[in-house]
Amino acid sequence: MKKFLKLSMIISIILIMLLSNISYATNSIMDTLTNEVADEEMVEKALKELRDSATEDGIMPISNDMLNFENIAETDIFLIEQNISVEQSVNGNIYLIGENININSGTINGNVFVIGEDVTIKGSISGSVYVIARDAKIETNTVNTVYALAENATLAENSNVIFDFDVIAKKLDIQGNVNRMLNAAVDILEIAQTAEYIGKGKVVYTGECTGKTDLLDYVELVKKEKEEIDQEVEEEILTDEIQRVLINIVTASIIIAILFLIVKNKDIEKSEDYGSVIGMGIFKGLLFVILVPLISIALLFTIVGVPIGLFMIVLYIIALYISMSVASLKVGQMIYEKTSCENKAITILFAIGVYAATRLIALIPFISLINGLFALFGLGTLMKWMFEKKKEKKDIIVNEE
Repeated sequence: MKKFLKLSMIISIILIMLLSNISYATNSIMDTLTNEVADEEMVEKALKELRDSATEDGIMPISNDMLNFENIAETDIFLIEQNISVEQSVNGNIYLIGENININSGTINGNVFVIGEDVTIKGSISGSVYVIARDAKIETNTVNTVYALAENATLAENSNVIFDFDVIAKKLDIQGNVNRMLNAAVDILEIAQTAEYIGKGKVVYTGECTGKTDLLDYVELVKKEKEEIDQEVEEEILTDEIQRVLINIVTASIIIAILFLIVKNKDIEKSEDYGSVIGMGIFKGLLFVILVPLISIALLFTIVGVPIGLFMIVLYIIALYISMSVASLKVGQMIYEKTSCENKAITILFAIGVYAATRLIALIPFISLINGLFALFGLGTLMKWMFEKKKEKKDIIVNEE
């Protein structure tokens, strides 16, 4: 019963920690808009992500190659097809995925979400436009805000963006008007003579800014070299990696402290051959990794065993998550046994040091395999802690004659 209560405590604590560290991702186009200059790989990745998202959300493809609507559509439109043409007004939102997309509606009382290769959007739109494309052309009479990710983006002549135009592109051609904010990260920016007004904003470009540039008097223009941008990206990646490692170390430290409080009264296995102890732990961990999923799946095929199978899967995930911390604590115990320290709590510091060292080693290419073996050792140790029988101490009575 005590082991069950301890196990329940571990599961509850780890679940809370897992849920507190979840980061929620979204497939919206807004999440793809950053201050980096777009390239072909970024566009292709975004297109694939949104296609997958549309399929997962249950949007079914339409079999006709060209799609035209008569009268006014009184509902949202969801279409996935190679070539799409929407000619009539729509009272609702439009969601389109395809290669060649042409929207030539009179009015759209809603938002427009489009991903494609060659995209043209015309008409009066009461909402906003979200577009990812190779070539994106906006020819709207009015539209609230436009968010675009493209290789070539064009705001056509006589087009009016009432609020903001946020764009990432290799080339941006502005022939119309942006009434509030222009925010762009581009290689080349061209302002045509037909453009009449551009409000405020910020434009980062790496190539040229040409044309009617006097319209950009209230826009912050930043010229950057590509090498400078690449260096900033590398520094950002390194910073994120360091932050991630530090967060992992802090989280592991808490787990190690909790595990120590649970197992501190266990008899530490004393051995002169710690190599064999580690080897046996890795072997047991490997068995755990192979057998537990197989047993769980087998139980899920039986009516009675479904709850047990689900519980084993949850336990399996948690065990994988804390395996490195368990292994670090076990090694910390081994180090403690080799020292003359009398305070057992020092084991926690040894364990945290071991964990930090393994996380840093994982950053070195081709050596991170050691972390996999270390995790297996942690799984084997965890199984031993959970299921080993407590050794009974026998009193030895010596009769003195």
